[in-house]
Amino acid sequence: MRKTRQSVALAVCFSVCAFCAGADEAGGEPVGSAKPPVVSAAAITTVVTSESMSYDYEKGEAVFSKDVFVNDPRMRLWSDRLTLVFEGTNQVRTLVAEGRVRFAQADGRGSCRKAEYQAAEGQVVLTGEAVLIRGSDEIRADTIAFLFADNVVRNVKATGNVQMRRVSDGSAKGLPALLPGMKRAPSP
Repeated sequence: MRKTRQSVALAVCFSVCAFCAGADEAGGEPVGSAKPPVVSAAAITTVVTSESMSYDYEKGEAVFSKDVFVNDPRMRLWSDRLTLVFEGTNQVRTLVAEGRVRFAQADGRGSCRKAEYQAAEGQVVLTGEAVLIRGSDEIRADTIAFLFADNVVRNVKATGNVQMRRVSDGSAKGLPALLPGMKRAPSP
């Protein structure tokens, strides 16, 4: 029996994973320095594919299950399950990706067991073996939370088994780009 995949085109202004702090396997520039692509809201087509999908019109909730892939001009996301809650006709209010979550954007990438995005606040919470990578900067923790607005990651907070790593060629100065605004302590 041949498996078929559900494919749904959502012509929504998917701020969806603007929530992902990014992801190009080759790395990228510091947070906020990358120029986002200029895309008008009318031109954005987001395609979500999965093995199954259900939509509750009364709740404005779409649930995609098994081998979920989101292909958006601004990002890509993979997960086992994806729940989108809409407000109005097609504005995403909440996104919850669960199970083997991976995401990629122009200048970073990450993974976790569960990713939650609240569009109104720009709040993103990655939980369960969370990893956030931007260029040569990497944060690993049980939970990583941050605000994402105007293509800039702000207020990164990692808790539980936190590990931060930065690979440097020796010429880099200061703290990782993931923590803009922090000052380095003077050397003894």
